[in-house]
Amino acid sequence: MENFILGGYTRLTNKGISQLTILDFSKNTTHSRRQIAELNSPTYLCLSQDGRFLFSIIKDQPLSGVTAYQRQTDGSFQEVDRCLTSQVSACHICYREASRSLYLSNYHLGTLDHYHFDDQCQLHHRQTLNHHKRSLLPAQDQSRIHCASLSSDQNWLYVCNLGGDEILSYRINSLGDLTLKQHLSTPAGSGPRHLVIHHNGKWGYLVNELANTTAFLRIQLDGQLEWVDSYPNILISEKVNQQEASGAAIKLSQDGRFLYVTSRFINQITVYAVNQRTGQLKCIQTIPSHGQIPRDCCLSQTEDYLLVPHQDSEFLSVFKRHPQNGSLHFLYSTIPAPECVCIIADPAASLRKNDD
Repeated sequence: MENFILGGYTRLTNKGISQLTILDFSKNTTHSRRQIAELNSPTYLCLSQDGRFLFSIIKDQPLSGVTAYQRQTDGSFQEVDRCLTSQVSACHICYREASRSLYLSNYHLGTLDHYHFDDQCQLHHRQTLNHHKRSLLPAQDQSRIHCASLSSDQNWLYVCNLGGDEILSYRINSLGDLTLKQHLSTPAGSGPRHLVIHHNGKWGYLVNELANTTAFLRIQLDGQLEWVDSYPNILISEKVNQQEASGAAIKLSQDGRFLYVTSRFINQITVYAVNQRTGQLKCIQTIPSHGQIPRDCCLSQTEDYLLVPHQDSEFLSVFKRHPQNGSLHFLYSTIPAPECVCIIADPAASLRKNDD
């Protein structure tokens, strides 16, 4: 049995944040879903490392921001605080354990906000960082901050500016406050969206939304980034409209050997093998996502399965994953997950229920 937490838009039937329990991945009927919180457009979520706290973007009126939940003894979540400071809701959130810091990326405003979650479970806004660079394409008419990813030692924050074709490297102090140290330019029109860091701390992998490529970055000894190479997420031989494709999510297997990248509108998953000596990538598979607009994906805790929800489909897709070669085999798409654009594993809930 494994548990996942789902977030997404609430324009149609979705009511907010929900928990998905899958008893047996091999059977498409052994699952249940329950509401965690009714919330307006919780489009990105993250958990604390121990699973005690859940954090979510919240779109409220007239202000938006972040809300925090604490896990109760029965496994449910109770809201402990919210902090609303922005005119427009963010699109991505990540949590730094050492300083209890939350970093919210705002696509529409081009800002990065830093919140502190104190020992009394109260949220405080500490910093707003503005960005002004723009680039080549119509979607890049201003800075559009899409994601912030922590380095493996959590001393650096790497920020994707999709509108400015750049990755910003911020040094983090003991309080979680940020100081800009590097602008790394990406090729014009690439649109950097999401970044994952390899577990060895030496490599980063970036999905570019507008160019629909995946880039290999090298992390230098001083923590700054170096662009090494990029790879097309769509093979030339594939009969799809490449101009419609739009890179979305990128996830790395725990052993660091395989990458999974989703592409919206052509509704595809690209699988890459990671060379363990050089960090370079090799595309080993492209496979339909079996839904409309795959925005996120998540490996199961055993990594035997990949779950792919879709923004415009009512159901998420489940794929069987080959542990040796990383390839995927589609199983079914019958688990309800309406308007879902974020899925995260919840191992703490799985452990508690297994103990019960």
